[in-house]
Amino acid sequence: MKVIKILLLFLFFGTSFSIVSAQKVSTKKIEKVLAEFDANFTKQEEGKYEFYYGDVKFFCFVNKDNNMVRILSPIDDIVNLSNGNIQRSMEANHKSPRNVQYSISNDIIWSTFINPLDTTSKDMIVDGIYRVYANNRSFGTTYSSDYFAYNDKSNVEENED
Repeated sequence: MKVIKILLLFLFFGTSFSIVSAQKVSTKKIEKVLAEFDANFTKQEEGKYEFYYGDVKFFCFVNKDNNMVRILSPIDDIVNLSNGNIQRSMEANHKSPRNVQYSISNDIIWSTFINPLDTTSKDMIVDGIYRVYANNRSFGTTYSSDYFAYNDKSNVEENED
């Protein structure tokens, strides 16, 4: 009976580890995903990419040393924004449990996807790009990374700036 328990534990943990490792995505796989969105994406150097989805500019940074992947899209210079826009974007961050949020860096407001590299799958990269796009496009209206909410015009709130 003890041998059966040990075998079951081994099978359970062995399966769990293989599921986790199957989720990992390499920079080569990320490059393939980016090429699906923009065949002319630019590889600035290993782990640093620039691409477009529609007319929206994106950057992707893969940092193996810090186990991090970031997909960012610039929205606007903060000097062009009202305090209301900035406040509502920060409130949206607080209300959203997702890994796509607004951020401010170098006086630019960004739509940002951040995830640990070792748990990021190809599907998460694709979903992250769609959500960053929706978050970028919904800035000033719904402030939502939900792609379907962005495309549902009935969810658009009146901008009260």
